[in-house]
Amino acid sequence: MDHEGFHNGWNAALRHMRQHSDTLLPEIERLIFNDPATIVYWSDGTKTVVKCQQGDTFSAETGLMAAMLKRFMGNDNSYNKVINYWLATTHQPALPKATEDHGS
Repeated sequence: MDHEGFHNGWNAALRHMRQHSDTLLPEIERLIFNDPATIVYWSDGTKTVVKCQQGDTFSAETGLMAAMLKRFMGNDNSYNKVINYWLATTHQPALPKATEDHGS
């Protein structure tokens, strides 16, 4: 289990939340569901993109939740470290590495 990856991801998320405690999650300005992607444009001018992984079934609800979590945790891929940590504790396969960052 990658304890360091978990702590690095979680700490990055906590730093982001502390720095932006007045606006933890901006309003959604525009939301696009375009299988396999969910794209959210936020009121602070940033954009978050999440995509289904190969073999997954597209779900608008899951895509929106993933985009909100990604944005809430800093809009980078540190949230993958946290998710992968918990997946590993139950012997589930890790998320694939992101190929690009669609943050701010």
